[in-house]
Amino acid sequence: MKIILIFVFAFVLTNTFGQTPINNTNEQVPEFNKALPKDTSVLVLVELDAHGIQYPKTAYFLNDQFIKYSVLLSLNPEHFKSCSYIYQPIEIDSVKYVQQVRYIAKNNYFPKAISLTNLKDKYCTGQLGNDKVIFIMDGKVVHGDYNTYEIDENNLYAITLDLRNKKEDKNKNQFILLTTKTEANIKNHNLFPRNIWAR
Repeated sequence: MKIILIFVFAFVLTNTFGQTPINNTNEQVPEFNKALPKDTSVLVLVELDAHGIQYPKTAYFLNDQFIKYSVLLSLNPEHFKSCSYIYQPIEIDSVKYVQQVRYIAKNNYFPKAISLTNLKDKYCTGQLGNDKVIFIMDGKVVHGDYNTYEIDENNLYAITLDLRNKKEDKNKNQFILLTTKTEANIKNHNLFPRNIWAR
């Protein structure tokens, strides 16, 4: 008897709460069963500085030689053989670092570091004058002091100087696009022919 009552009770509740709305009149019935349309709005991402957040100062080493973080960012990941983290303080040139990250490269590879200002002077001489330059590396704007921000010159695939709006630009801002040697960058760079010249 108890089992029959449980089944009847479950059947009544299921029918009561599991009904779908039927509109026999002119009343508006909410349509809960329809799928929501896909969101087509633009996704906006804002990168903020970490104001007030103190991250532990980290020393980076490649093959036991100290390197700048900016050089590390510009390296091809395929050159790395291993990586180890050492949570031990170290002092280099009177700067104290809380921790160390040590990379070992394949075939003892070591980057050819060059500052962005020296890179501009080496490859873009005479074309910029006194114009301000903004560097973009692999689609991201490079923030920092271009005199001290260094990258691996050996890992550069292309340097593109955009002079299309030089006469019309009143602010005198020029863009230097840096493309690193990754498989995707090489493939994408060769797909789109441009009105460029090489020296």
